[in-house]
Amino acid sequence: MQNKRELFMTESTEQDQTKLSDKEKKTASRDAAVRKYSLCPICSSRLHFSYQTDFGMNTTHETVKCPECAIRIRRVLHRLQ
Repeated sequence: MQNKRELFMTESTEQDQTKLSDKEKKTASRDAAVRKYSLCPICSSRLHFSYQTDFGMNTTHETVKCPECAIRIRRVLHRLQ
């Protein structure tokens, strides 16, 4: 009886470690996506996001600049609903 209990505890511990590594993989991919979106691809400094909303045209202009490199990374026009 003791051996079965130890075997069960060993199997559940291995499964918990597998689940933990899956969580770590998801966290790592999420962190990579956040870094890609919020850091400059040239100098790795934090990007500055600015928004200008035009309620008459139902649009928002998003401009992303790097304060260190002084370049505009992207400019996106979003439609408001």
